[in-house]
Amino acid sequence: MRGKHDSATRRRGSAAHAGVSAGVEHVNYLKLKKEELQKRTIEIFEKPLINVTESSYYNTLLEKPLETQGQQANNVMNDIELQQYLFDLQGYLVIENVLSPEELATLNRLIDQQELPTPGKVQRFGSAPDGSGFLEWGKPFCELLTHQKIMPILRFRLGDCFRLDRIYGMYMREGMPKGHLHADYGATSSTSGAQPGEYYPFRDNQVTNGFVVVTWVLSDTGPDYGGFCCIPGSHKSNFKLPQQINQSPEDAPCVIIPSAPAGSVILFTEALTHGTAAWRGKHERRSLLYKYCVSHMVWTSRRVQLPANVELTPRQEILFSDPGDPHRFFPSLFEGFESEQVA
Repeated sequence: MRGKHDSATRRRGSAAHAGVSAGVEHVNYLKLKKEELQKRTIEIFEKPLINVTESSYYNTLLEKPLETQGQQANNVMNDIELQQYLFDLQGYLVIENVLSPEELATLNRLIDQQELPTPGKVQRFGSAPDGSGFLEWGKPFCELLTHQKIMPILRFRLGDCFRLDRIYGMYMREGMPKGHLHADYGATSSTSGAQPGEYYPFRDNQVTNGFVVVTWVLSDTGPDYGGFCCIPGSHKSNFKLPQQINQSPEDAPCVIIPSAPAGSVILFTEALTHGTAAWRGKHERRSLLYKYCVSHMVWTSRRVQLPANVELTPRQEILFSDPGDPHRFFPSLFEGFESEQVA
């Protein structure tokens, strides 16, 4: 009996020892996997993320020789899809280094030649409709109308058929005060009828989107200077802007001033709650605003006129067409203009 008992004890001891060994091996395995996971996580997060505000990434992407046109088109589409996602999420998008130093210098020189009055209560210049505005100041202003870096984004937001609705320039000097926060569409629009604190439904018979502003930044703007400010994501809000934010936007964490160095372009939907922050920069703020809308939509009955002294391309001329139903009564800005699109 004792022999059997000893044998059973030895078997239980061996099984227990094997169980402990297996347990130790399992713990060691888990520790190893944890270390591998930590190492892999560090590797992932140490990799530089795509910064959509730096077009050097885009330039590298677009200028790098690719094996096939299909591969190139796929890379470009992925890039545009990233821009589209962020635009849809935030209601605005900043792309840096779109204008070269030479283009910047030319535009600023042409503005200097206009001998504009010192900015004061009036912050705008070269406005249209009622004429051609600053488009008459030279071809460089007209070349921005269908710039290859903005057209794919406008296509995502407005479709193939859109028109130029308004333009104007903005300039500010140090010490000029802020403008009020506003949105032309949605709950915060002055014509929406939305009541403070009450849910606002988007109705089928109301325009809530379809206008995009393209702002060409001719001097540095950002948190250190002032300029364009906004509430990211507010274009999708079903509530009217609260008064405490409207009265003191500089104290509201939700209001931001995006950094946009000279040469950048800022695109935003008119449904976004946006405004102008007080200007603290030692230099003069300068921006050119081009406002586009879906072809059958309008802001006013007046139209921006074709500049008499600048010859436009057929594609640019389409932007000055009268409103019309897309494709049916208003031509596409992309069909037949493949040579003008990003290759």
